[in-house]
Amino acid sequence: MLFYKIEGNEGTWLTIIHGLFGSLDNWQTLARQWSHSYKVLSIDVRNHGRSPHYNTMSYDEMIEDILEIFKFLNIDQSVILGHSMGGKIAMHLASKHPEKIEKLIIADVAPFAYEPKHNEIFEILSSIQFENYENRKDIEQYILSKMPNDFATAHFILKNIKRNEDNMKFEFKFNLNVLKLNYQNIISYVPTIVFDKKVLFLAGEKSDYITSSTTIHLFDLYPNAEIEIIKNAGHWVHAENPTEVYEKVNAFINN
Repeated sequence: MLFYKIEGNEGTWLTIIHGLFGSLDNWQTLARQWSHSYKVLSIDVRNHGRSPHYNTMSYDEMIEDILEIFKFLNIDQSVILGHSMGGKIAMHLASKHPEKIEKLIIADVAPFAYEPKHNEIFEILSSIQFENYENRKDIEQYILSKMPNDFATAHFILKNIKRNEDNMKFEFKFNLNVLKLNYQNIISYVPTIVFDKKVLFLAGEKSDYITSSTTIHLFDLYPNAEIEIIKNAGHWVHAENPTEVYEKVNAFINN
């Protein structure tokens, strides 16, 4: 079973699914705030964070992972919030098991195919020779030297580096090889059906993930959807403008 965390004791369930290279820790500040109003379930997707590493990573498998947790926790229905890859998992779940979703919140992604945006990151990650490093500072300097103009992504990657408890060597929390092998599937079109429950799309003002070209048929698939722009934020809406994300999600759930 996937690793998960629950915060809050009452109210509707709110399930948070992170994006590629991420973990539930990326959403913990917001999860803690929402836990005052909802029961918040945060999940580490397979091959990420503290969840098990598998050899495969299809969207069908990823929604079955979510359903397994729902069954274990006796969750009949939840508001689902998914960011990026997590948003695609959420949309796929909505198409296969709409009865499990109360409302849907999709953070900066559409259900359509994207051009590969992470090839350079994969190259940098694959080039890191952990056996050559004794401390995190040297790894940080190496990563920053490879992406000097993307400080935010560099530090996002650093959050996904840990020491192996057995040999104390550095390693990634995520399963890099499997993510690489399944990358085309991860960025591909998500097969979906018309989902007529309420949907909120959160679009980063500076991001190109939700644009006129990626939303042409969006309202055909989600007739009760609305799009809210998160100001002064790129793709990492929850990190770059958490206050606005918090407020807009609250308003949507309570409306």
